[in-house]
Amino acid sequence: MKFKTKAFLSMAIFFFFLFSFGEVKIQEKPEWTGKIKYKEGVKVVKNLNKPVYGDLTFDLEVNLDISDRKSKKFKFHDIGLITLDNQENIYALDTSENCILKFDSSGNYLKKIGRKGQGPGEFERPSNLFIDNQHNLYVSDQRKIKIFDSSGKYVKSIRLNYEIYEFFVDSQTNIIAITHVITEEGTEKAILKFDDKGATIKEMSKFPDVRTVTSKNKEGKKFNFTVYHEYNYWPYLYS
Repeated sequence: MKFKTKAFLSMAIFFFFLFSFGEVKIQEKPEWTGKIKYKEGVKVVKNLNKPVYGDLTFDLEVNLDISDRKSKKFKFHDIGLITLDNQENIYALDTSENCILKFDSSGNYLKKIGRKGQGPGEFERPSNLFIDNQHNLYVSDQRKIKIFDSSGKYVKSIRLNYEIYEFFVDSQTNIIAITHVITEEGTEKAILKFDDKGATIKEMSKFPDVRTVTSKNKEGKKFNFTVYHEYNYWPYLYS
């Protein structure tokens, strides 16, 4: 009972001093004070010159540095893409030398996969990488996807009817990829699904890529300009 009384008195004294001599400050969330207007039916949003949260600064620290000027095992020329497997091994696509350089999670060089050429396991114009859970490496190379096993050994090539860009391989080894298709309106981007032999299973989505728009200036003179579609297709790939 004495212990509870002492504890109660201590807490009472603490709150007495807190509210008597201290001041509790709660930082309010900054309010956006820009303006929204409608001009000819179009919503126009005008932000302030000064950011709501002030000037944001942050410091960058080097987490990993892959460099060894004395070593002749690897040399970077033109790194187009870097990706990691589930063990955090690093795969760097060198689009100039047409090869993939593999490093461990500490940045130690492990191996070189592929080289420039047209034979099995060689690349003409590699553009993207994908690594599945078994560490099989898929490399898009124009209208082909070339597959290597976890040791970097060439397995096979899948020939496609389209040149693909970003792509993804699902658990059934189907390939879901971004490509361009020709329609009556012009060139459009499409998300296509292929089987593991390269046959098209279905078209998952299609959307405009680039449009040439014709307009007139104040003098009535016509001019053309290009509109790029900024649609984000990645949610489709991973859904």
